[in-house]
Amino acid sequence: MCQELYSTMLKIILDKCLSIWYNMLMIKVYNNYMSIDDMTTLYTQAVTATYEIGWDDTSTIENRQYPCLHHDYDRTNLSEFMHYFYDTPELRNYTYEKAVINLVTPSSVNFRHTHGDSRVICYYINPEWREEWYGETIFYQDNGEDDRVISYQPNKAVIFDGNHPHSIRPASFIAPSYRFTLSVFFNKNLKNSS
Repeated sequence: MCQELYSTMLKIILDKCLSIWYNMLMIKVYNNYMSIDDMTTLYTQAVTATYEIGWDDTSTIENRQYPCLHHDYDRTNLSEFMHYFYDTPELRNYTYEKAVINLVTPSSVNFRHTHGDSRVICYYINPEWREEWYGETIFYQDNGEDDRVISYQPNKAVIFDGNHPHSIRPASFIAPSYRFTLSVFFNKNLKNSS
């Protein structure tokens, strides 16, 4: 009887601790992250980029019928923006891995996903965006409930742990045709490389 009670209490405590730990995953928001000139340069690059269809990082076959549009952003182009990332406290002791510009349309279908152990910065590129155009980034708790919703605003950067489940709320049909984000991925390391 005592052993059974002990096991039940331990399970309740561990479940509660896991829930607390899950909700402690880092999400940091920076407004006015880049200079207006750099924001404009990045927007111009996003508009003129060549996009590929689809992702290979989903294990769910049913999700592959809803391809995403993305552009693998070359590190050479990114180099003029790297000082923003390395000046960000949450990215210290992290090393650059890759960068992608994502293009979402009002008819895009987006699924809840993670990015493993990466630390991710998601930068909102569009120079104009209105609240009624939607396009928010949604973070989820372990039970699937919304945990935090970050509204899409020009020149905003959201930095988060890649293992935090998240998704994109599709843009409304009155929104501009394209919602651009720059996603830059970093790996934990004891030294930064530029």
